[in-house]
Amino acid sequence: MRLTEWLFLGLAPVATWLESRFPRVPYRLLGRENRLNVKYFLLQNGLIYVGVVLVSALYAWRPPTWGLTAAGLSLPAQCVIMVLALDFRQYVLHYCQHRFDFYWQFHKLHHGTTELSWLAYGRMHPLDFFFMVLGSSLATTYALGANPLAWVLAYGVLDLVFSSFFAHLNVDLPRPDKLRWWARIIVTPNVHALHHSLAGQRPVNLGGVFMFWDVLFGTFESPRERRPAFGVSGEFPTSFSGQLLHPLRYWSKRSAPAGP
Repeated sequence: MRLTEWLFLGLAPVATWLESRFPRVPYRLLGRENRLNVKYFLLQNGLIYVGVVLVSALYAWRPPTWGLTAAGLSLPAQCVIMVLALDFRQYVLHYCQHRFDFYWQFHKLHHGTTELSWLAYGRMHPLDFFFMVLGSSLATTYALGANPLAWVLAYGVLDLVFSSFFAHLNVDLPRPDKLRWWARIIVTPNVHALHHSLAGQRPVNLGGVFMFWDVLFGTFESPRERRPAFGVSGEFPTSFSGQLLHPLRYWSKRSAPAGP
């Protein structure tokens, strides 16, 4: 079993307990939204295996003779560089997902949930996840000539703990009226909840692991509500198949020639 799978098995019950003990808003663990989230999680996990196979084949076929490994950097040093590089990559691409309509139509699925909980982290369109998240992180790792283990530790572990689990927790932390200094450094549930709220569909609070990217580039916004409304404005499908087909149908209609 992979390290990230063991980590998931340890984090899932802890996150579920925290949400039941300190919820931001009451919700049903096995409600409709979370049942839908589980389907996306299973789909996403399958894509991760595909990505691991592809990058393993790439490194076996043409291992990089440049970059971090070629420079003789130790694994801990590579991990530090990769954490910063991959998280900055996520910040930039996340900005694009909200700024440009083409990417937003795919990313909208992630914001479509009306109940935010740790299970919502897996709710992503497979094309959005494979290219904008998984594919871009693997491409960055290869381009930097990094040890693949640095990707596992930097992306697989830290991203899973902070960007996936911690950011999406249905927990009232930190209180909007008592926003701590560290909430401007690392991602926290209420700061990321603003990003998921109907009021936060602008490109704000985009950081995955670190929030200081948002502070540096002016996209940080302090939460004002403890119980914001989640979801997307306008009509959006509620079924699994409808949500998967939504961006394809949207762009099909946009590209269709206008009638006489």
